[in-house]
Amino acid sequence: LLQGLGRLSVTGISQLWTPDLTNLMTRQLLEPTGQFWRSAGDPEDAPLKCLEADIQEFGERIAELAKVRKVMYFLFAFKDGAEKDNIKCSLMFKKNEAKG
Repeated sequence: LLQGLGRLSVTGISQLWTPDLTNLMTRQLLEPTGQFWRSAGDPEDAPLKCLEADIQEFGERIAELAKVRKVMYFLFAFKDGAEKDNIKCSLMFKKNEAKG
């Protein structure tokens, strides 16, 4: 949820962690980044704008990496008037039940 005007960019970072090899931890930036925005003149109750194909891929990559990576970080960048106090977001994973 983005209140007011502005643009939010979300970059996912995953980290493969092995207790005995801490010095060899590797990080991977996920691409594409998630881009969300609200333009001047958009009603407050209008859905956020985004690049739908990129958001779909962004979500799929997070879900895939969550299966093997135990640590994930998200970097938020605020532009064009967006501020951290005007952002509310969450990330939820749902277990797929095998159909049989």
